[in-house]
Amino acid sequence: MHHNSRQPKPTVQTLYEKTHMFSNPTHRRQYALLAALALALGTGTAALANDTGTVAKNSDNQTVTVENAKGWRLDQLFPDGSGSQHAYVEIVLEVATDTDLITIGVLPDGPTTADSVLAEAAAAMVDLMEPGDADQTESPAVAKAHQDTATEARDALTQIQLGNVNVMRATLTKSSSVPQDLKNYVVNTERSAADASPEKSGPAVPNAAAAAGTCGNIWRPSFMTMKVKASSVSGTHYAQLEFAWNSVTRLQNLQACPAVAFEPDFVTYNYDNLHYMTKTIKSWSTDMSEGYLDTPFSDSDDERVYTVGTLDAQFLNQYESYYTYIRATNGNSSTDTAKMVAQRAKRNVPFCGGSWCVFAQASERYPSPSGWVNIPVSSYTVTR
Repeated sequence: MHHNSRQPKPTVQTLYEKTHMFSNPTHRRQYALLAALALALGTGTAALANDTGTVAKNSDNQTVTVENAKGWRLDQLFPDGSGSQHAYVEIVLEVATDTDLITIGVLPDGPTTADSVLAEAAAAMVDLMEPGDADQTESPAVAKAHQDTATEARDALTQIQLGNVNVMRATLTKSSSVPQDLKNYVVNTERSAADASPEKSGPAVPNAAAAAGTCGNIWRPSFMTMKVKASSVSGTHYAQLEFAWNSVTRLQNLQACPAVAFEPDFVTYNYDNLHYMTKTIKSWSTDMSEGYLDTPFSDSDDERVYTVGTLDAQFLNQYESYYTYIRATNGNSSTDTAKMVAQRAKRNVPFCGGSWCVFAQASERYPSPSGWVNIPVSSYTVTR
């Protein structure tokens, strides 16, 4: 189990609410250049074409995001006692335990209240506490990862039940009113208030490890595990990934890459249009620093990708397990197949500090080189 101090959350650019605007890396880079020019000229992005040739939607016309490195109380988001005046698209919470800092994202699909946000966050922790019967003989490292995740979730659930949560970021529809306490924290197109915080989790001197590695050499996690099951919330399913670097050299190689981010993908087979989960995500969570939900806008629907990543892989530690969790509404099939993909990515720092400009640099498939895992599954581990 690792120890997180409070860290800044990823900047959310008001022009770009969605991460990975384009599935094609080349088109992403082209878009980044055009977007930077658009910002410099004071124009919007509505005229920029996406990789299918249609017009990219300017999300700034639809939503507004507020962000606070110190956090708000949850009741500050609902000053009238209800959510009727404030249409939230996403609310990102931090829950501090004795040993960790858990990030939980809640995505309401209509008017919401403080109690319903807490209920969604609690449900995520209940799912993470659910034991999984191993489908294989598990190594001690994998068994410990399961135990650590469950312990973190149990501790976080206690804090949620006590109402001890901080709201770090919230996105509202443009047409709804922004609560008074949040109005001075609207994220601009340059940098957000959260970027000013120097506190981050991870190694005390992260660059020392990076200096010993070689970008491009083997960097992948030592193992990845998936647990995919029905949620404690009726009508929804969830996918939970766990992973760790039990090789110091591999993590050093990852951290040697400039502006490096890390994205563990959960991918389902949808060539037959039969899917265990829809794209309607209800909540997400991770214990990685600077976690964010990647919305795979314009990705191919043949393989559905669900991702919670970290903007800064410098703050990952060797010999420590991490998890990601995504819960979505039930699909049109009670079974499916899936794979896991570890992605080394790069933040396009000259253009922004936000999660929208994280570009894939390399990927590793689990299982490799091919094959799909039948889901639902209580626990399935691939060691590489």
